[in-house]
Amino acid sequence: MSRITVICIVVLIFAAGVAGALESVDAYSGLLWIGNPTFAPASSDGAPTGAPSPILNTYSIAFPFRMGRLFRFAPELGLFGTQYGLIPGFSKTVPVEREYADAIWFLGALVDLDVWLNIPLSAGVDLGFQLGATFLGRIPVVGWGDGWNRLGEMAGYLYGQARYLYPSAGMTFDWRPERYDRLVVVLKATTYLPIFHAWDEEESTFVDQLMVSVSIGLRVLRPPPAERSAADAPAPDSTGAAASTDG
Repeated sequence: MSRITVICIVVLIFAAGVAGALESVDAYSGLLWIGNPTFAPASSDGAPTGAPSPILNTYSIAFPFRMGRLFRFAPELGLFGTQYGLIPGFSKTVPVEREYADAIWFLGALVDLDVWLNIPLSAGVDLGFQLGATFLGRIPVVGWGDGWNRLGEMAGYLYGQARYLYPSAGMTFDWRPERYDRLVVVLKATTYLPIFHAWDEEESTFVDQLMVSVSIGLRVLRPPPAERSAADAPAPDSTGAAASTDG
């Protein structure tokens, strides 16, 4: 699933660039909160039962391209990392503390396929709304204790019942400084909804595996098509012009 998604995104970006529709390249840094209501200080035998809902650093890059005057389609790849463990008695994989005996540190990859609606508020200031679908991949990197031996069970939970699929919704605030017409500062907030609770029969609360991110980024705009065409046009042949005058 993740490989197919990445290939599709690459094809879309390439097609948009060839067509001249790729508007910009965006880079973001922010924080991601993941809901973990199963947290408790310790179980009856003294073993930890999960970590408090973690707040993680995220880094992402997006490739928006135009769909008319107000809409954009914006494939985005975001990365974060956290450790997961199997909780005894829950048959569930949840974020855990570093002190947890049997855990694996996963690299999380958020592949967002978003459509943005941008509404101009004033010169250089836009308000945006986004809707999309997000695919969450988790790549095991470092294990400790008995973590690697439990990878199959962890992955079975994380990818079972389509727990990699999240509808997403958010808002953006764009500001373009007057002195830099090719740069835009972007503030963005996105919520990822754990829709899989509708069929996974866990009877979990809405907060369980809900994700909320807040980030700030910089958008580097491509020149308008007219400027790109002028830049690509061949320079006048001064030699030929001089020869014509002499004749």
